[in-house]
Amino acid sequence: MIGFLMGKVLFSDNTEVILLTGDGVGHQVYFSGILPEGSEASIYISHVIKEGSQELFGFRSLKEKKFFELLIGVKGVGPKSAFSLMASLNINMIINSILYEDKKTLTKAPGVGP
Repeated sequence: MIGFLMGKVLFSDNTEVILLTGDGVGHQVYFSGILPEGSEASIYISHVIKEGSQELFGFRSLKEKKFFELLIGVKGVGPKSAFSLMASLNINMIINSILYEDKKTLTKAPGVGP
């Protein structure tokens, strides 16, 4: 499994990044935020393997990666919903919304329903 990537940013558009690693492979990663093209970047990766597909979700910190993996462990929460949630809200907002059963805040994220 891939857990971390370092390399040169070939493309970045606030939904994905293509990162060229030292071995000459360009990895396409879902990533919230824009990284300057041509810069060097280090990204923590959650490698999601499903029947018929593999997807890489990238995060700036190990804490974000671990929180994402916790979210996708919840019944009914898939990786794209969890990623959308984290891209729309910060971790503390998500935690507080869950603790206080604030569905209104959680459903602000695209693709996240009640």
